[in-house]
Amino acid sequence: MNPEDNLIKIQTDKEITRLYKHFLEIVEDIRNQCPDCLTQDRYEHIRKRVLDSGNESARQLVAFLEYFDFSINKDKVENAMNQRKVAKKVVTSAPLIIK
Repeated sequence: MNPEDNLIKIQTDKEITRLYKHFLEIVEDIRNQCPDCLTQDRYEHIRKRVLDSGNESARQLVAFLEYFDFSINKDKVENAMNQRKVAKKVVTSAPLIIK
């Protein structure tokens, strides 16, 4: 896997993880505001479904992205770094698997 593809996978996993963590926060809010609405078993069931859906979405998107070849636009990366929109370090290690 080239660094560009690995970076895309890492960023995809990061954004999908952020999305389903937000969904879990919403479920927590509902649980705290209406404790009678969600039993512990129902909460765990919803939590598992959110996590499973997020992980499946990440896998499906990465599988789809394998059809494409990507390259890094160094000028845009440099510009974004100067504006602090991306991290200063580009990680090229193996992606983190979230279970």
